[in-house]
Amino acid sequence: MAAYYWRTAGRVHSALVWSRLPPDQRRDDALSLTFDSEPYAHGLDILGQPCVSLTLASSEACGQLHARLCDVSPSGESALITYGTLNLNLRDDAGTVTPPIPGEPMQVRLAMDLIGYRLPKGHRLRVALSSASFPLVWSPKKRADLTLKAGTPSLELPLSKAPYISMPFEPPESAPPCPVKKLRTGHPKRTISEDVGSGEVSVIIEDDMGDIQFLEHGLQVEQYAKETYTSHPDDATRTRADIEWVYRARREGEKNSFAVTVFSRYHLRCDEHMFYLNAEQHAYEDDKLVSDKSWQREIPRTAV
Repeated sequence: MAAYYWRTAGRVHSALVWSRLPPDQRRDDALSLTFDSEPYAHGLDILGQPCVSLTLASSEACGQLHARLCDVSPSGESALITYGTLNLNLRDDAGTVTPPIPGEPMQVRLAMDLIGYRLPKGHRLRVALSSASFPLVWSPKKRADLTLKAGTPSLELPLSKAPYISMPFEPPESAPPCPVKKLRTGHPKRTISEDVGSGEVSVIIEDDMGDIQFLEHGLQVEQYAKETYTSHPDDATRTRADIEWVYRARREGEKNSFAVTVFSRYHLRCDEHMFYLNAEQHAYEDDKLVSDKSWQREIPRTAV
């Protein structure tokens, strides 16, 4: 299991924009070790915390195990149900660092996130295992390939046998939405790119939230964020993160007019022993710089 891949599975975000939701998992599945069930003629109701138990060995004194449980349709699409990740340095106790001994088999148990999910009739379950899930999880100190050992790997799958009931609650209530005017429509997107010269791969997340005006009081707000996560499949010390955030707020008119802008930048890189964090923030009122701050930190790597 030497898969070192870049996760496209998506992540939860408060805005719930479409580009954050998990896409078809077949790209990630192709770079993972997968196990498929037979089609379930009557479907399944999954309710609880699925777990995988297996025996494996790491090529280095570090490593990560990632497991995804997917819903595979008859036409081949792979939908993420839930997932889990395990730092092998913390496999026995989350508070105790126990590095793997290279080549020595380890018994591990990985619990995935709690889930309630109805697998449709005729669909299969897929367990996908990999040794990386960047940028969901930061790369270990070295590339660590995993070998699944012969034995009795198992999936614990909690099922619900309760009869189906219709919605027992009244429709939800909420306040009327705040009236707004779109001055510019947002365009969030996510991109995976590979530099064929250097071999580096980047995940780029752009949260363009557009420019809106609150009609009740005239405040205009514009936000844009760009996150770039870069790594190399053979050199974990080239892993880095760059995040930029621009926030603008203004009110136009003869009375109470103002305009403020805040630029925030964050850069994180590493070597085998340390994380190096650099951050800066610049705030402007109209065109005047009113705040200018920067931070530098060096953080020792312990379990990561």
